[in-house]
Amino acid sequence: MRRAALTAAVVAALTALAAPAPARADRPSAAAAVDAEAPSAGGAAAQAIADALAARRLSEAYRLAAEAVTTTPDDADLRYQAAEVALVTLRLDEVDEHVAAGLRVRPGDADLLGLRAYVQLLRGDHDAARASVMQALAIDPEADRAQQTFSALVVIGTAVARLEGADPGLPAGTPAAFVDALIARFAAGAPALELARSFDVRILDGAPAGERSELALVRRVSGVRELARTQRVAEDQRWLGWVVSPEGLVEGDRRFVDVTVVAQQRYTRGHAELIRAALDDPEIARVVDPNTLALVTSVEPAERAALLDRMVGYSNTVQVPVQIELVPAGSSWKVIDVVVNGVSLRRDAATLTRVGEVIDPGGRDDRSAAYRAGYAVGKVLAPLLLVGVVLLIARRASRKRSR
Repeated sequence: MRRAALTAAVVAALTALAAPAPARADRPSAAAAVDAEAPSAGGAAAQAIADALAARRLSEAYRLAAEAVTTTPDDADLRYQAAEVALVTLRLDEVDEHVAAGLRVRPGDADLLGLRAYVQLLRGDHDAARASVMQALAIDPEADRAQQTFSALVVIGTAVARLEGADPGLPAGTPAAFVDALIARFAAGAPALELARSFDVRILDGAPAGERSELALVRRVSGVRELARTQRVAEDQRWLGWVVSPEGLVEGDRRFVDVTVVAQQRYTRGHAELIRAALDDPEIARVVDPNTLALVTSVEPAERAALLDRMVGYSNTVQVPVQIELVPAGSSWKVIDVVVNGVSLRRDAATLTRVGEVIDPGGRDDRSAAYRAGYAVGKVLAPLLLVGVVLLIARRASRKRSR
C-alpha cells in the first residue's frame, strides 16, 4: 500500500482531535490514495487502522496496529503507522521498537528517521534529535517529520541562547523589548516587589475581592517567581528559555506581544489527577488543553486509567504559546493580562487557583492565599500541553508518503 494512505490515515484521525489543517492541492486525498490500488494484506490492515483512527477509536486502532505488525513484521509502512498510533497513545518505547524495525527493513526511510528524531526531541535529547534530523534531510529534504523537528530545534536553540544572555535583537523602547526584559528579570530572580511594578493591578480582576490589591499582586508575583526560579532545576519542569516575537497586535492603546516559552516537562501524578478532575469538572476542563481531554475520551473507558498512568513520567520538550497584553504606563508599559495556551491569568485566576490545589494539594498552606495563587499559576503554565503538542505535530505530518 502506498505510504501516502498510511500517513493520511493518521492525519485524518488527528485532525478530528485538533483544528483541521488546510488541504494541499498537489497531494491526493487519503481516500483517493487507497482507492487507486488493490489492497494488499498489509494495505487492508492499514485501511482498518485508518478507519478506526478516523472514528477516534484509538483503543481499536492500537489493537489493529499491534496485530498487523505481528502478522507482517517486515512491512516498513505498517511499522510507520504503528509507530504513529503508539505515539498518540503515549507509548514511546513502542514507537522506538516500530521505528527500529522499520529502519531494519528500509534503512534510508527519511520519514522513519524523522519520527525517531521527533521522539528524541520529546525526551529532551536534542543532540541525538539533531543528528537524526540531518540524516533524514540528507535523504529527503522535504521529509515533514524531519522538517518540523528541525524547526523546533531552531526555536529551542534560540530560546536557550536567550536564557544564557544572547541579545534578542529587539528594537529598544518597543513593547517586545519591554516584555523580553521583564522575562529576563524573572529568570534572573529579581525581587518580587521590583517585578510587581511591571504589572497593572487589574490583572487580578478575576481573583476574589479581597485579593485585588497591590500587596496581593506582589505576593502572587512572589509565588510565580519562586516557581520560575526553583523549576529551572526541578525534576518535573525545567525552563529552557524564551523567544519574543518582534511583531504584535495593536488595539487602541493596548499592545499584544507573542512569546514562545520552551520547557522540558516531566509529567507527574498531579498532572494526571488534573486531567481526571477535568473529565468531571467543566470549570477545570476550561483550562486544560482540549486535545488532551479528546485523547483521553477517545480510548475505551476501561483503558483510561492506564493511559493516565503512562502519562506519569512522560517527558516532553514543550513550546508554550504565551500572549502578553500591555497597557501604557507613562513612557513605558504594564502587563494587564497573560494568556497561556488560551488560558487568561486575569479572567481565569480563580480556576487556576483550584487547578493548583489539584496539582499540589496543600503544598503552600503556610503562605498567604495570594502567594499560593501565584504559585499555582506558575505550576500550570507548561503542563497539559503534552498531548496537544504531540497531536499538533503529528497532524502536520501530512506530506503523502509513497513507496
